[in-house]
Amino acid sequence: FAAKAFYQVSGVEVLKNSMDAYMVSRFSQRLNYFIHEHENITEDEKKDFYSDLINNKQNLNYLYEIVEKARTTTHELHAKILAVLSSELIKNKGFNFYESSLVANLHTLTYDDLVTYEKVIRETHVERLSKPNNGIYGSVLTLTTPDYRSYISIQKFLNIGMLSYPEDVSKLQFEKTNSFRKSMDFVVNDYSLKLMLILQH
Repeated sequence: FAAKAFYQVSGVEVLKNSMDAYMVSRFSQRLNYFIHEHENITEDEKKDFYSDLINNKQNLNYLYEIVEKARTTTHELHAKILAVLSSELIKNKGFNFYESSLVANLHTLTYDDLVTYEKVIRETHVERLSKPNNGIYGSVLTLTTPDYRSYISIQKFLNIGMLSYPEDVSKLQFEKTNSFRKSMDFVVNDYSLKLMLILQH
């Protein structure tokens, strides 16, 4: 597609055909992510979910939206995350607050944002991760880095609820004290580690 579109252009029809072929090929590859994730769902879970779709229009919309977003996203990592979320949707017959928020806001996160998130969450509490009942939820963690882009990325996750602001700190105070500085405090909520594990998947 790229070669025909930008290197060997010989007419609109050729361009259209090559783009159509590329879209089908890309979508087929992304559907493989879904097939792989759905192999971990039991037949009973699948039956319960699909039987319930007649009465559950919200889940039908979620399922359609997930597949459509996976088809059109620029980032391959988005498609992989959406495949994992589709599996969770079927197993749990719905989304929790965090999953719903992630589906709605995934397009605002770049590949670099997601890589930064995984790295920051893993490195800020690597010792606690190795211990059972580590008590990480609700703990204030601190990002310290000279790379200001990391602060921008973490701010995005705060904005969509994947991380939380420290208790008793308003968003205005947080932005005032955490902007253009060498460290940023944030709180891990009950979905933060789950997202990190999805990114390591």
